[in-house]
Amino acid sequence: MSTIPFATALEQLIAALRATDGVTVMTAEIGAPCTEPDIQRAQEALGHPLSDAFLAYYRSANGAQLAWESPAGSGGFTLVPLPNLLTDSPGYMFGIDFVEPGESSIPLLGGTDEHGLRQRLAVIDAYAKDGNEYPTVALVKDDSADPLVIFPNDACAALCDFHPMLATSYFEMLLATAGHRDAIYDFAQRGYAADHEAITWGTDEWRSLGAPGHYVQWLQQRGDVLQGYAPAMSELAQALRSGTSPADLDPKRWIEMRYGHAYPG
Repeated sequence: MSTIPFATALEQLIAALRATDGVTVMTAEIGAPCTEPDIQRAQEALGHPLSDAFLAYYRSANGAQLAWESPAGSGGFTLVPLPNLLTDSPGYMFGIDFVEPGESSIPLLGGTDEHGLRQRLAVIDAYAKDGNEYPTVALVKDDSADPLVIFPNDACAALCDFHPMLATSYFEMLLATAGHRDAIYDFAQRGYAADHEAITWGTDEWRSLGAPGHYVQWLQQRGDVLQGYAPAMSELAQALRSGTSPADLDPKRWIEMRYGHAYPG
């Protein structure tokens, strides 16, 4: 987790966005800390304990909302409070009509009962990412103390288009990118391979992107860099295919390989 409380980091991010030319902040709300009784009830409902590293984010801010726009794009997040996350929406059945019980043809997380997996999902961030109009970030409700986040995609109701990401890494990604709606393409892209480990970047790695709001400023400066997307993406995909782990590429290097464009700072 960040060396400063999550709520404080969110406050700094919101202030940086409001001070950035061309950025309009429409919504900025930070929830009060989650109470220990709420944490206990949530863990009882889940059936196993959650790690202190994961719970630290909710102990600082039990839910948060941010929405911003700029000429370079938009972003934000709607983090669901912990009690709601684990009790109000059991079985987030994303695309359940695409799979049958016992089906395991989609190689998410190395192969699994796809139907069973979808029954263990819950929305953790209700803000639409990558252009989808439904919650696109889900938390795997398995027996892990450090939950994984996965990224549904509307292409054939797939759950396998992006790297899984440790939930704590996802929170740090939100801080580093201000929840830019296309950031999962920058950092959670599978690179057209099916067997890579989850992204587990911590605070130090995400700091490579600079101060709060710096990523949004870079989005506004990169201009026509997207024209170089295809060849740059091929370089990244080849690196992943050859055995490079996502953890071997910090966020700054990931951006540079994906776009073939130097990240400032």
